[in-house]
Amino acid sequence: MKFLYPEFLWALSVLAVPIIIHLFNFRKFKKVYFSNIQLLKEVKQETKSKSQLKHLLVLLARLLALATLVLAFAHPYIPNNTIQEKKPFKSVGIFVDNSFSMDAKGTNGNLLQQAKSKAREIVNSYSIADKFQVLTNDFEGIHQRFYGKSEVMDIIDGVAPTAVTRTISDVISKLQTNIAHQDQSDNQIFILSDFQKNIADLNNVVSDSTAPVFLGWFQQKASRDNFWIDSIWFETPIRKVKSEEILKARIKCISAEPANVHLSLSINGNSRGFSNSQLDSNGTTICEIPFSVDDFGIKNGKVSLSEYPNPDLFFDDSYFFSYTIDPKIKVLSIIDPLTDTNNALNTLFTDSVFAFTQKSSKNLDYGKFKEQNLIVLNSPNDLSTGLIKELNKFVTNGGSLLIVPNFNNLEAYNKLTLSINSGRFTRLDTTTQQASYIDFKNVLYQGVFEKIPDNLDLPQVFSHVAIEQFSNTGAVDLMRLQNGRPFLSFNEFQAGKVYLLATELNRSQSNFTQHALFVTSLFRIAEFSQFKQSLAFQIGRDNIIPLNVLDIKADQLTVRSEDNKMKFIPRLASRGNKSTIILNNQVKDAGTYFIEYSDSLIQSVGLNFDRIESHTACYNEKELQNMVNELGPGSGIQLLELENRELSLANIASDHDYWKLFIVLTLLFLATEIALIKLWK
Repeated sequence: MKFLYPEFLWALSVLAVPIIIHLFNFRKFKKVYFSNIQLLKEVKQETKSKSQLKHLLVLLARLLALATLVLAFAHPYIPNNTIQEKKPFKSVGIFVDNSFSMDAKGTNGNLLQQAKSKAREIVNSYSIADKFQVLTNDFEGIHQRFYGKSEVMDIIDGVAPTAVTRTISDVISKLQTNIAHQDQSDNQIFILSDFQKNIADLNNVVSDSTAPVFLGWFQQKASRDNFWIDSIWFETPIRKVKSEEILKARIKCISAEPANVHLSLSINGNSRGFSNSQLDSNGTTICEIPFSVDDFGIKNGKVSLSEYPNPDLFFDDSYFFSYTIDPKIKVLSIIDPLTDTNNALNTLFTDSVFAFTQKSSKNLDYGKFKEQNLIVLNSPNDLSTGLIKELNKFVTNGGSLLIVPNFNNLEAYNKLTLSINSGRFTRLDTTTQQASYIDFKNVLYQGVFEKIPDNLDLPQVFSHVAIEQFSNTGAVDLMRLQNGRPFLSFNEFQAGKVYLLATELNRSQSNFTQHALFVTSLFRIAEFSQFKQSLAFQIGRDNIIPLNVLDIKADQLTVRSEDNKMKFIPRLASRGNKSTIILNNQVKDAGTYFIEYSDSLIQSVGLNFDRIESHTACYNEKELQNMVNELGPGSGIQLLELENRELSLANIASDHDYWKLFIVLTLLFLATEIALIKLWK
């Protein structure tokens, strides 16, 4: 027999206390005078002998009670020594599925509580010398270590529901890796879950003969109907004030019967619209909510389902999102003075939505490029090396650049286009050409035409330069000429957008500036140059969120929840003068979160739970057993029979500890002592 905590054996010294008390029993005697004690002598001797025996037995029971109590605290155990030499302890990995589906009620109560109870039972079936790792979907640092039996119980007690979901193969792979670092030859892995079909990918599990896997399945309720908000988006890509918007919501339904739902929309806490829809059974329905806003700025939205069939699944009944409407779109036109292109762009960008500026190529403040949304390089003659470098930087950092070539200096323009991987201008063509193609499917022209006429009048050019596009640019022809060459093309470079026009903006080269498509194209290019953030992000991922503020300092940047109960400093990453924040699973609750710089609100973000848990279908025990059988014994995967409390857990864990036995013996010896004192007269 060995002891896990041998230092407790020093407490055996307390056995000397009852012995000392017994040997030096300082009882006071009282004299009683009696006329003749001859007749009492025999009785007195007999009583004294029995009294001594009683005291010895009481002393023995007391000593045994103290000794067994001390031994229990020392945790005695007997290693199961076999012919082969064994490692000093086992490594046991236990995965407790704490996803939202496990927080629902099963046939025997809350599934997560059942799983935690089974985890404790598994731990108790092993030796006190063994080491345990309890892993959850969070993959937190505290769950990456191995603990003793007493410590791991606290870890199990602290397991709480989470929005993060992992596949079973990822979980098993993680446990196998961690156990391998323990360098033990005889280990086990336990997976305690409801085994939802969309995460239980047992076919992807890599077998490991050193660590067999035992699956503990927990049964959910028979009825698992559910419908939820899967995603949302706008019908059009550009947000405007005092203009009707159409917000679309994809609602998914798992139910044998159709269902009626009420969707409500709030913007910045104020009700803005609603939709009543009938959901198709076991299908997807697109709901539309019309609304409008009256002012610029940050808009925090929330779409909510007012009716839902499953009160256990609450996390997917709301969807948070955020966007910003900027009061001005900043456009800079770089020109040479006194050209007739001045009037074309000046007239075009007179709307109050735009902040339009024209500058000569010889009089530019490069430091203000970063403040612009769109720069139009409007055929200036002079294209210096410094200007090319600054335009490259502007596009790299997320700006939009429209390049209108100068027929007399194509070489300089090609230095720019090649530096931003946007093809090149090759040669001048003075033949008259008609535009013959427009990409109506491109987002730039979506929603522009209510109906596309069969004989649409497109722009005409009298002179143009051929645009050669490279295969690695990903360029798209927005408009094309009759000869098949691009008239207006688009490609992305780094974080920015680049547009190439094949002709100059003057009447002698084309009628484009007098055509309706000129207004449409330039307006849409300017609108798409605005800072655009994803409407929503998903909790549990390393979300990268771009910031709409320049030159950020990390120590002055914070993220806080709408109710101010949570506030933290995010990780900041910068590239050029553009910055992004990275949320490394720091947010646990869905909602709207405000990004503040120097205590001023600069942006907000909507964070939502992953919808993978909304798909409630789970494997039943028979299906799970069939999957295990198909994998075969070589996979090392077995099904754990949870209903049999004696299941082979004792067979799985081979060493035995006896502290509980010594506790029982302690109580038995104490009972014996009490019986001797009370019953022996």
